[in-house]
Amino acid sequence: MRKHLSVWMTAARGIAGPLALILLVMAAAEGVLLWSAYPDYEATGLYFLLSDCPLVWPFRAALVLLAAACCLHGSGLGGSAVGNTLGRLRVSELTAFLLWGLCYATAFVILWAVQAGILLGAGWYFTTHAAPSAASPQTVLLASWQVPFFHAVLPLDQWTGYVRMACLSLGLGIGCAAWSFWRRRTANGYAAPFLVILWVVTITFDPTDFFMDLFLILAALVTAGVSIYLVWGEVYRHADSH
Repeated sequence: MRKHLSVWMTAARGIAGPLALILLVMAAAEGVLLWSAYPDYEATGLYFLLSDCPLVWPFRAALVLLAAACCLHGSGLGGSAVGNTLGRLRVSELTAFLLWGLCYATAFVILWAVQAGILLGAGWYFTTHAAPSAASPQTVLLASWQVPFFHAVLPLDQWTGYVRMACLSLGLGIGCAAWSFWRRRTANGYAAPFLVILWVVTITFDPTDFFMDLFLILAALVTAGVSIYLVWGEVYRHADSH
């Protein structure tokens, strides 16, 4: 158990710095957007503020940057001695790949949670500072249903929304670990770019659509499953050849 935890921590230490920086920049960018737009919407309503403020773009940028950081961390590019590090961890390369994938998935869940927190914070600030005619106890609840981006990251009682976001996080975490794995073999991995594009493009689609949730859940799980299968095959072919 201890050696498996050390593998996970190796990935966590490598990605913690970039993750913290990405979250800080994303929060700052969204804060500036909200603060600059707030005076124009103080008397109209939270729905109009969040609908017109392009908060999804900092999140999209953060998603792409975090995926790039995860992919590059274990790839061996830039002269990093990741291969030697893996050799000292006393676990199989397949196990290291899975643990690193779970670590990266955790990073994407943290990104999701921070984004939800920013939107909730914006809603709380609006309801406590806006004109009484523009805010009510239900203001944040209604906005989270009416604004697609808000509802995508905070689906409330729509359980498929949480499954969607969790599966996309898991799939992208495994995809990033797979990309690194194949780069160490001077090959290419396609799972991470595919899921990044899918998540970035669909984040503002109708998040109340059950079939869209189902499609994204299946796409993420199938992509993760295929990535694991291909890595497993490569690891055991390499072991048999030695």
